[in-house]
Amino acid sequence: RIAASASDSSTESELEAVEKAAESLDTKDTITVLLTMIEIRYAQRRLDDAERLARKILDLEPGELRTHSALLDLATAQRDVDKVRRCAEMIGDVAGQASPQARVARALTLALDVRLSREKVLGPDVVPPPLSAVERESLEEARRNLMEAENDRPGWYQIQQTYAEIDGLRGDVPAAIGHLQKAIEQGASNPAIKQLLATLLLQTGRL
Repeated sequence: RIAASASDSSTESELEAVEKAAESLDTKDTITVLLTMIEIRYAQRRLDDAERLARKILDLEPGELRTHSALLDLATAQRDVDKVRRCAEMIGDVAGQASPQARVARALTLALDVRLSREKVLGPDVVPPPLSAVERESLEEARRNLMEAENDRPGWYQIQQTYAEIDGLRGDVPAAIGHLQKAIEQGASNPAIKQLLATLLLQTGRL
């Protein structure tokens, strides 16, 4: 965590040394170290480095589900819907298309696609138009995926985060707040999630 907030050359050298040392460990321990480094690089917004580390893990163990999920998070942060879609398909191949992980990944893909399509027609001073019929159906399909995922894996914070994303696109701020609060209660630790919740609470005069 300290390394994630530092950017000096000595810290960078230490991270490189850790990555190098991990190569001499057994496969399980190597993967554990590299997954931790992916979190650090993500926190530093070094997304290309994080992706490189993920690919390194998959060279060792192609079916490592946590790593495929990390790649999905990275693609989402890069706002690359085609890459998100490919990651979602791979998660389905690894975990099963009916798995909670695959359903949430598909929901994320649908929500990001809607978000990007709306941003293309909006300027900074433009009031968002109503959702189109296609967009409404995409978000409804995303919700169906989340409901099925929640039936199989209740208490998973990623489901609540994705519900909040859909609520935001629908303009339902109170529902988004509720889902974000539930995500944090269930263990979500991403600072961006907490910041978004604080922003929405301020906007609605609840903070």
